Amino acid sequence: TDLIIDNMFCTNRTVQHHVLFTDNMVLICREGNPLLSLEDDRGTIDNAAHILLLPEGQNFSGLRQRVQEMFPDRQISFTSYNI
Repeated sequence: TDLIIDNMFCTNRTVQHHVLFTDNMVLICREGNPLLSLEDDRGTIDNAAHILLLPEGQNFSGLRQRVQEMFPDRQISFTSYNI
C-alpha cells in the first residue's frame, strides 16, 4: 500500500504524512450545562472535565499516549460509543 487516508496522526519514521485539512474542535455537553452560557471563556472550558470519545473497534493507543503527554496533570477519561 502506497497511500492511506485516515484521521490518525502517524509517528512512524518510515511513513511520511501530509495534512489534507484541519477541523474545528466542537464542544458537546448536556442541555443546560453552564458552559453553554459562557462566551469565549477559554480558560473555564480548558479547566472543565473532558472525555475523549473513541469510535468502537479502533485502536487509539498512540492518540491516548499523545493526549497524556500533552496534559500530564489532567485526568482525561477515554471511552467508546458503547457506554
